[in-house]
Amino acid sequence: MTQRFLALSTVAVVLMALSACRGPEGPQGPSGESTVVNLEGFAPGINCGNCHNPDIDTTYYVWAVKYQWAQAGHVTGGTFDDRNTAPCSGCHTSEGFVQRAKAGFPPQSLPAVWSVVTNQYRPSPVGCFACHSPHSKGDFSRRTEASVVLWSPMEGISDQTINLGKGNICLNCHQPRSSGFTPKMKTTAGATDTLKITTNRWYPHYGVQGLMFLGAGKGGGFEFPGKAYVNSPHSTQSGITQSGCPTCHMAQPVSGGNGGHTNVIGYPSGTTTAYNTNGCRQSGCHATMNVDTYVGTSGTLTGGMGAHKYVHEYLDTLATLLQAKGILSSSGLVQANNGTSSASSSSPRTFVGPAGLRKAGALYNYFFIEHDKSGGIHNPQYAIQLLNDSIEEMRKP
Repeated sequence: MTQRFLALSTVAVVLMALSACRGPEGPQGPSGESTVVNLEGFAPGINCGNCHNPDIDTTYYVWAVKYQWAQAGHVTGGTFDDRNTAPCSGCHTSEGFVQRAKAGFPPQSLPAVWSVVTNQYRPSPVGCFACHSPHSKGDFSRRTEASVVLWSPMEGISDQTINLGKGNICLNCHQPRSSGFTPKMKTTAGATDTLKITTNRWYPHYGVQGLMFLGAGKGGGFEFPGKAYVNSPHSTQSGITQSGCPTCHMAQPVSGGNGGHTNVIGYPSGTTTAYNTNGCRQSGCHATMNVDTYVGTSGTLTGGMGAHKYVHEYLDTLATLLQAKGILSSSGLVQANNGTSSASSSSPRTFVGPAGLRKAGALYNYFFIEHDKSGGIHNPQYAIQLLNDSIEEMRKP
């Protein structure tokens, strides 16, 4: 017991001696570093705290944008897990889109369409990091705003280059797709020339918005010989030509289900459809806007009916005329020559000579206007002229 007491006493004395030797306190060290420096793939000197902090809502509104995006058609409108093959995944998955972005968005090529895209076996829907690369860029700017080459579905008309600033990243997918669309739509035909369709889905996919916006003479719609085509003021309005799609589709929301990153303009309101017209009413554009009744420069083409309403109603008229001639089925598929079965390699639909070409043009224009999904708003005068001329043609014997 005595030995244990002596040992403890000795330890205590030593500790007191060491404490007595303590020198003055040195200067305070630097605060904790929040910067991650030179990690592979990250922007040099990127400061994680700019985004990853307790006040992130007020820094980049990341959470608000996330919930807006969850309502966007990019997430809910296309099934990413069954469009994971290379021709589709370049637009339907984040992984495929990023592959294209890293390669500088090369133009389409056949037969691969997107030559740099591979099959995606763990696909995810198009999300934030498809269009943005905050870790490599250090902010939430778009991956690119470079001009875009739009594939031409028209024989004899070259691919078109478009530059709509911020909207260019959208146009990398909102353009016709070459896969499955064969033959191209002819622009002229001799007396015995034949356009042979061997698929019931003879249309350049659903992303025709870029070519609809470019409009007249650019290879979007089939322009009937002897007819004149012009574009609406949308094609030259500076707010749109400088920023493109976001001007209207990402305008200030009027409620939680439209504008911003929802990209939604028309949204449910009770039993009707309401429209976010904040993009329409920006400086230099429309003072007021009623989407269904607005006539504008299309009045001579619509007989005074609102352009948007006119396109919806008369697109149905064109479909009815195509169906009556056995060219289009009630479910919207191209019919074979027999008018009862779907077009295929063994049972094609053929159009011969100039008269046949015009009928094929009316069919093509139906798909072009319908798949644009804007009810003509992207380019009203051009869309309505195409529609009127197609109806006129289909009313001929």
